[in-house]
Amino acid sequence: MAGGAGHAAPINQFYTGFLNPYVNYHRPSAQAEVHIDAKGRKRRLYKQWRTPLETLLALQHPQPFLRPGLTVAALKRVARSMSDTEAAERMQQAKDKLFAQIAKTQKSYCRSFFDADNLVFDLITAVRSQDQRALESTGTRMDKPASKHCRLPLPWQ
Repeated sequence: MAGGAGHAAPINQFYTGFLNPYVNYHRPSAQAEVHIDAKGRKRRLYKQWRTPLETLLALQHPQPFLRPGLTVAALKRVARSMSDTEAAERMQQAKDKLFAQIAKTQKSYCRSFFDADNLVFDLITAVRSQDQRALESTGTRMDKPASKHCRLPLPWQ
């Protein structure tokens, strides 16, 4: 599971089991009103905030937009099964678990990558020392990496 393809199944499960239900039933989003100005440009005004389910239910006849066998009552039942806050907490916990799982496999991949190929490490170290000399002349510090989300460990860590 070193590459992204190995993470596809858990990510898909997160989307279908947690993120999509949260977004569709519990998270309001802005609904645009589009107005055309005098020059023909589209201007969007965001005055309404509703969930996608609320937008669907605002239609006069929402049933034709549903898959066969799915009813408005079933959608409302799913939405009422938990509060918005409970759904958000459930989604965040699932996301944290997913990211921890990905980080764990990513770290083991990074370690094996550097253990297997010390040339890459030496090259990065050489480039880093050249960058450090260039940055010292400008007064910039390079003690810490620019991002805490680096995929591979930096040689000075």
